[in-house]
Amino acid sequence: MLHSPVFRSYTYTIREPRLLYGVFHYRKSRRLATTATMPLQSHRSYFSSVPLSVLTDSYKATHPLVYPDVTRMVAYGEFRKGFKLDSGQHDEDDNRVIVYGMRYIVENFLEQRWTMEDVQLAAHFYSTHNAGGTDFPFPRALFEKFVTENDGYFPIRLEAVPEGTVVHANVPVYQITAEGEYACLCTFLETLLTMVWYPSSVATLSRRAKDIIEVAFDKSVDGGRSNPLIGSRLHDFGFRGCTCVEQVRFRARICVVEEH
Repeated sequence: MLHSPVFRSYTYTIREPRLLYGVFHYRKSRRLATTATMPLQSHRSYFSSVPLSVLTDSYKATHPLVYPDVTRMVAYGEFRKGFKLDSGQHDEDDNRVIVYGMRYIVENFLEQRWTMEDVQLAAHFYSTHNAGGTDFPFPRALFEKFVTENDGYFPIRLEAVPEGTVVHANVPVYQITAEGEYACLCTFLETLLTMVWYPSSVATLSRRAKDIIEVAFDKSVDGGRSNPLIGSRLHDFGFRGCTCVEQVRFRARICVVEEH
């Protein structure tokens, strides 16, 4: 049985009361204040040196050419399905997911300030990106504009549920808003934000494993799930199975959080 809310040691204090997570303004970025009981210093991503201007699905660079001429656009992200069982089928009785990992993406990618060099590198990348090694369209003028006028911060507002929130499938977990002439950039960073699926999947699996452990403790250990040993029974050996060290850092944070 998943317990909601979980990860009680992570309490976010938002400086903008109306929003759930963080705000990226046109002219400045407000960072989160946190009262987490364990340190969560941002360790810069190994990929943070790669220009954000190319960290997206290629087709998203062409969206400004096909979106309608509007002054405000909103997009959202959700988990379409819940946990997948060993049978390969999704659990239809309990499709809840623990959302985790958005803060890492925000601090290591979205809070990076773009420079004109990033735009130039994007131009170099897209210059041979189309079929036949030809130019691929991308919104260079808009990139240069927010580098100059917005101090290099990508001009969107991101709202997301707090880390550790339990949601059902098909419930929005983040929302992106872009306004004015930047409205057509609304979904450009969506590819990065969808990376929250991996840590959320690990967190959900870990929670389900801990549920099984708690039931076993109730049956076989003095004090049941209130026994102090239960906090050290969930072990993770995922390092050797990960594709890179950055993926390991995702897993490590999740597992430490589960212990609390």
